[in-house]
Amino acid sequence: MKDRFIKLKTNPAGLAVWVVLICGSFVLIWGKTILNMYSVRERLAWAIMACVITLIVHECVHAITASILCKCKPRIEIRKSPMGLPAPVTLFPSDVASGKKIVIYFMPLIVLTLIPAIIMAFTTMHILVLFIVMLNAIGAYYDVVDIFILISSGSAEGRRDEN
Repeated sequence: MKDRFIKLKTNPAGLAVWVVLICGSFVLIWGKTILNMYSVRERLAWAIMACVITLIVHECVHAITASILCKCKPRIEIRKSPMGLPAPVTLFPSDVASGKKIVIYFMPLIVLTLIPAIIMAFTTMHILVLFIVMLNAIGAYYDVVDIFILISSGSAEGRRDEN
């Protein structure tokens, strides 16, 4: 089972399906509101700002969580993703327990996707928050796959291990 998740991590089709599911669900829920509130130029500007903010904050959430749980000094570096693209990653010691790694991987999904999505359901939404929520959900693909790899293997392997 672990091998299937590792293959999924490097398969562009898996990421493409994840992106379509996330974007499709957001378009179904909030799409009409966005079209009615903002021009195409404004939506593009918001999306670019959200990309930059989301990448930085997502990795910072991993780093903060790792420093709290592991009592270590994690590093954020630019490395090639499993698809071969440059991406920021948070590095922390490899001897961290699997349970703590799962929390570290999952925390940005809670902080940057789940909590803002719940808040947006009860308030007037702002497009930057919506884009951050959506982009973080898309970007959490590798985190979710890493969680499944950890659970299926029962070991302390993961992409954020320092060698």
